[in-house]
Amino acid sequence: MELNNKSYLILKNQENNEEHLGEICGIYKDLHKIQIRLIEEEKNIFYGKNKSLEVMIPLDTDLYCFSTTVIFFDIIEKVITISYPEEISEIIKRKFKRYNLNIALEIELGTHLVPSISYDVSLGGISFLTNSQCVLGDKITLKFKMDPFKNLDIDVRILKRKNFIYQGKYFLFYAGEFINLKKEASDKLDEYLNFEPIY
Repeated sequence: MELNNKSYLILKNQENNEEHLGEICGIYKDLHKIQIRLIEEEKNIFYGKNKSLEVMIPLDTDLYCFSTTVIFFDIIEKVITISYPEEISEIIKRKFKRYNLNIALEIELGTHLVPSISYDVSLGGISFLTNSQCVLGDKITLKFKMDPFKNLDIDVRILKRKNFIYQGKYFLFYAGEFINLKKEASDKLDEYLNFEPIY
């Protein structure tokens, strides 16, 4: 696996199982060190030296994992320096490939429709950003507002929730799996996600 700047990853505190999202902002291959900038606006985050972490890096259909410890944490810039092994061999296979895809959405919450935007999409589920509260385990309906998915409604079960900063604004980040995805919707997603433009 080749680490790159701008790759997103998840840091999991092995002591309390808290997870935070980060983006690689520096790679020092000769020292086997990487720097990670936290992208969540939480004022009380602190990573002490030698704190044990599990790092998860999603790339295409795989989830790469390795254990490490904190070398240094810049509390002002919210940048963590950690070491990484020569070979990252623990791999969890995803069922579906994910695609970074920003689509305007509306969430049907009771009798209300609230605005949202997708963060990434696969044939199995979606993650999205909103300012509204969703309950873990609940089923919601997402209404797609942009072509080629305009007027497409998909039911989603909420599986995860985090606080998140996107384009300088504070959002709630949710991830969920599609429920009973109709063939028409599945075919439309499959066609769009696997489309490769020819130049």
